[in-house]
Order: sequence, then structure tokens, then C-alpha cells
Amino acid sequence: MNNTIESVKRPEAIPLSEADKLAMSLVQPAKDMVSGEVAKELISRDISSVKPEKFFRLGWEGRLALVAGFKPGTKPVVGDRFILDFKENIALSYQTRVEDMLPYGVRAVKWDGDVYERRGNQGFFCGGEYLTMWNKLDITVMAIEDEYSAAAEYKEKFGKSFGGVERSIGEDFVVDGYILAAFLKKAGEGKAGFKGNVREFVEVAAMILQNIEASYGFGDTVQGGHYNPVFLGFALNGLKKYFPGLDKTLWIDVVKEYASAVNFEFKAEDMEKPDVFSSVENFNENNLPDDPVRTDIIGGRPVTAQPVVLMALRLADRDFYIATGEHLVVISDYRSVEEQREIREEFGYTDDSQPSGTGGHSLAAPPGKSFHEKGLAVDIQNWEMAEPYLQAYGLVGGIENDRGHFSMGEMNPGIFRQVALARRERKMKEREA
Repeated sequence: MNNTIESVKRPEAIPLSEADKLAMSLVQPAKDMVSGEVAKELISRDISSVKPEKFFRLGWEGRLALVAGFKPGTKPVVGDRFILDFKENIALSYQTRVEDMLPYGVRAVKWDGDVYERRGNQGFFCGGEYLTMWNKLDITVMAIEDEYSAAAEYKEKFGKSFGGVERSIGEDFVVDGYILAAFLKKAGEGKAGFKGNVREFVEVAAMILQNIEASYGFGDTVQGGHYNPVFLGFALNGLKKYFPGLDKTLWIDVVKEYASAVNFEFKAEDMEKPDVFSSVENFNENNLPDDPVRTDIIGGRPVTAQPVVLMALRLADRDFYIATGEHLVVISDYRSVEEQREIREEFGYTDDSQPSGTGGHSLAAPPGKSFHEKGLAVDIQNWEMAEPYLQAYGLVGGIENDRGHFSMGEMNPGIFRQVALARRERKMKEREA
């Protein structure tokens, strides 16, 4: 084995359907991996100075060498301890996942006394809890499977495959590609309230399904090579939390499409067994953060929101100020239900049930349905310059007619980090108490 970092080989091309071609056309092409010489130079640097675009062009060996002092050309073994320390490079730690740092053969790690098992080529889970990256994370390798293949696990679990984007994403997450294809076909046109591109939409759906399956505690999720109806109903209960545009009718259309593709008889009532939905406490922990709001000073102004949002705003404001000499200007934050109703009335709405943006009115969610009321949204006056700094910490905008609106909850790929941040903060408070 040599001591250089080898470039990752690209997978062979897979025939694409028209839907797949559309999805791929909306994705920026991936940059080539850096050469061995460039990688050597990079891993000699202090992690604090390394930019994300260079970091993610390294293979896992180079990333682990930079962050944890790993020696390229060797392999992790059971018992290896890695302290993943991003030092002051908080933006990079936010964008990095634990699974980005380890080869696929590492199948389990221990953190904080709990063992997290890997699912497919993707995340590590302990029950339904996803192991998220922190600015400094101390993990120990607990299981190695050198010959592991997500494609082989996928084939054993589902016994079928097909070409295209959904297959490749499905294999990575070990989530049935047919459900992803059905989801893209039925929910993808309007993207169910999602703001990313089509491929990202499918990847996020796979990520959520993987998380939901890790949380499922009511028997097998797969029977006869396809998801069983009870699990699909449980998945609906979870997906609705992350895709605000996904209603029950649309989801049943997705399941019907899936049932037709994998040839099983579908009955809607089989998705609604009360013994499952009356006992989903283990899944409720995966909801969006729901902490009491607090007030902090951001850019010289008082801002009221949930703690995880305030933390993201503080970090974004710091980076924005270093880059531009200006601070974020937050012009709207937490609102009560009554304040939301008053804003709606000012915009000309006369009925709480009237959807946002209808009747020629400005966007304003009905009372009880705004992320401002949850303390998970803010409006930013200088959003045009600040947008990339906000997005780096999970505050996502992109609403066509309300570009200054940024939230931590209206579905985005950083959702599990947001949930984990809130969980970890609660856990630390419990220990201190």
C-alpha cells in the first residue's frame, strides 16, 4: 500500500430516464478530486485555514489526516480513537458529516458512551438518533467490515434494482429506490415545499426515510422485498414533519405509485394502524427543535428566537462582519399567534384559512402555521449580501416572493444537524443539572 492519497474513481455511467436527466441537469457537476501532491500539501496545513471547497475534494484519508492526524496509506482498525477537531473552522465543521470522515468499512463508532451503527454508506445511528458532527468530536471505532458493499446490502434487502439517480441514491442510503422514484414522480413536480433542486430533493427524502427507519420500533420494515404498509404509514407521519407541502392525499398517491412498481396490493387503511401511531414517542424526538424562545443581541439588535437559531445567527453574523465589515440586520423574529394574525390583517387577509400569497396579498402564513411563531424564522434586511453566511449555518431562504425570510425548519439538507444541535444542548443542560 502506498503513502499517497488516491483519487476516488468515478462510478460507471448508468442509463438515465428522462426524469433522471432532468434531475441531473439541475445539479452542478462535481469537481475532480485533488491530486496526491496537492493533498499532501493540504494535509500539512492547520485545519483552521482550509476552505470547504478544497477540503471536500480530498478523499476520506486526507480529511481524517487534516482533522485528526490520521496517517494516509493506513486503515482504521477496531479500537482506533479519533478526535475530530476543526479548531476555529466552525463553518467547515458545520458542513461536514461524520460519515464524510470515515471509509465505508467502518460500520460502528462509539461517542459519549453510546454505539452508533452505520446505515449504508451514510450516517451513524443509535436507535433513531443520528450522530452529527460537532466542532470537536471524540469517537472510537467499534466495528470494521472491510468487504462491506452498500449495493450488496441493498440487493439482499430489496432484491431488485434499476438504473438512474434514484437507484444510486437508494443504494447509498439502503432505501428502496422505487419509493424514491415514486416520491420524485408524485411529489417532485411541486417539490412538496422543498427549496433545493430535484436531485437534492430525492437525497433529502432518502435521508429522512433512513432516519425514520432507524427510529421504527414495530417489527420489520421490509417484507417480500418492499416496504410494508404499516411502515409506510409511519413514514408518512415522519415525512409530513419535514415537507410542509406533503399532504395525506399526495402521500397516498406516492404509495400507490410505489405499490404498482413493486407489485404489491395496497390498502390505505393498512397504513393507519392505531397501535403504531399511539406509541411513537421514540420518533417524536426527531421533530424540529421546540425549545422556549430566548433573546440575544445580534448585530447590535435584540433578537428573539429558539436557542439553536440564535446560535446560528451569532456565527453567521461573525463571519459576515469579518468578510464585509457589516452586521446582519434582523427586522423580524419571533411572533405570537396574535401578532401573526395582526400582520395578516395589515396585508389585507380577511380569513385565517386563506392561504399565504393568495388574492394578490404579500406572503404571510395563517396564524398558527408560521415558523416565526415557533421561533425558527427571522427576516433579514440585508439578505442579498448575507445569504451565503446564513446558509452556512442552516438558515435557509429562497422563497421567491419573500427573499429576506430565513428559517431553520422549512425543509433543508441541514435538518438533522439542527435537530441534533438542539438535542445535544438539552443533554448538556441535563448533565449540568
